[in-house]
Amino acid sequence: MWHGQWESTVISLGFGRLKKDDGSEDHSEEGSVVFFNGQKKRILNLDETDGSLDNTKGKCGGRPPLVFCGVGMTGGSTAASKSGYGPTIICGSHAEGEAMPPHFQLKTLATSSKRERFSVEFIARCKDVWGTFGHKKRALLPCTFGLNDKAGMNSVELDKHFKGSMLPLCPDTEDVPLK
Repeated sequence: MWHGQWESTVISLGFGRLKKDDGSEDHSEEGSVVFFNGQKKRILNLDETDGSLDNTKGKCGGRPPLVFCGVGMTGGSTAASKSGYGPTIICGSHAEGEAMPPHFQLKTLATSSKRERFSVEFIARCKDVWGTFGHKKRALLPCTFGLNDKAGMNSVELDKHFKGSMLPLCPDTEDVPLK
């Protein structure tokens, strides 16, 4: 439904307007919508994938799983670690193509937030992303993490990710046109 309603959704949300057919505009972009200045940075596309460590498939929706392996290691016919652990990874970009900072949803067996732990080495190897989004100038945007018992994105974790990681990408967001 989103793709069938793209044009009217973009216009109703204030991201752009229909192109004029009277020849008065120079249109360098294809399509029927002219985006208002800066609005492509406010249209985010993200996807969730299984960050498989054991090359298994079918545990969650989204894109096919990523497989982590040591490419310089010989022996064995598959690039797979047999840990059985599969974190969820959320990646994306805005309509102008800047990458969103990745979000890793990791597994924890802790029964309270005070007992949650994960590897400092894992955090050190995750890379932050440079971008502008709704900032006045380029900023280093941090990779984010969440923890739960299944390493999956549920409504609670999605709400935390949205409020704590996605909304801060556009700190100038308001419920007014062009914001």
